[in-house]
Amino acid sequence: MNSKLENMLLEAEFRYSENNIEEAYKLLKNIFEIDSDYSTAYGFMAKVLYKLRKFEESEDFLNKAILSDPEDFESQYILGKIKFKQKKYNTAKEFFIASKKINQFFDVNYYYLGLTEEIAGNKIEAQKLFIESFKISNGVNFKALQKIKNNKESLEIIEKTLFNNEGLVPDKVWINLGYILTGDVDFFSKFLNWMSNTPLSDISRNLIFQNFNLNENDYDEFLDLFLQYYDFSDEITPKLNKLLNLE
Repeated sequence: MNSKLENMLLEAEFRYSENNIEEAYKLLKNIFEIDSDYSTAYGFMAKVLYKLRKFEESEDFLNKAILSDPEDFESQYILGKIKFKQKKYNTAKEFFIASKKINQFFDVNYYYLGLTEEIAGNKIEAQKLFIESFKISNGVNFKALQKIKNNKESLEIIEKTLFNNEGLVPDKVWINLGYILTGDVDFFSKFLNWMSNTPLSDISRNLIFQNFNLNENDYDEFLDLFLQYYDFSDEITPKLNKLLNLE
């Protein structure tokens, strides 16, 4: 293995992680100028080209990546997305299914399969797939959440995630919880900001209802889960206690 190319690929991946897609692309182009058959970078080049909306070029590299590694589930998925954008829904579906067979825990496949079923008019099947996508993502996939009609099922997935991952839950899960309960994707960040900046003397249930347009049931549901599972700072503990009438 060429160590120079390995290092260039690592640098490209780092640039990509920083959302510097153009720099990642330049590095990858240099790699393929040195070795046009550097198969290790096929899939990553395809992903970068997709981000740059160079879909034809991306498709060429995706086909190379899959030919080189038939177990490359991400390339199958990206190829499915390209076909989906081209409105070739049946072909897209085949790629999403192929990707899912390789990696059944890649939640976005279920989301896009849900979209293909929705377009085909199969609403019940689409809902099952959106719910499965949200479940596999452990309550993170916001696009899937937006498609789910039954808030109760979404809430159950969030609660299970919180219970199973106490203290290790990403903020995206809390953001989604706030969205389920209030319909406001910014509720969680607003709530944390309000708790951090409101003086203890001003903390009250009535004020939080007014500020966030909450009803009492949703408020109690959110606060109960927040107290059980969120790793909040000591400075807001007295404020939470006051909200719960524990002081």
